[in-house]
Amino acid sequence: MAAILVSEEILASGEASVRADLWQRPVSVDVDNVSYGPAFRHYWLLTHMSSLIAKEAALSGVTLFYNRYFWFARFTHLFSLSHGTDAGLEQQLFQMLEQAPVEVNWAVVEEIDVLARQ
Repeated sequence: MAAILVSEEILASGEASVRADLWQRPVSVDVDNVSYGPAFRHYWLLTHMSSLIAKEAALSGVTLFYNRYFWFARFTHLFSLSHGTDAGLEQQLFQMLEQAPVEVNWAVVEEIDVLARQ
């Protein structure tokens, strides 16, 4: 599993750019929250700014999906620990699965789900 997920060290390399980008956008998430903020910022980087880490991480379509899904699932889990279950976030997570690339391995997705909720 570790080979599929981009290391937090690589994701952290885009931190300043992600923070600058989020500063300019109306997001309803506390991106500085110590518990779930990093997971949201990693998801944002992978979703909107993945070119920043393209040299360090080879992200194909399905690998990018796995990484985006992991960090959004992790964010959703950590957010719910702080604020209770959010049906909107759960729905968005489910929609990611509905839009998954055809070559996705569902056994890997199940492993990612378990890992994200630890």
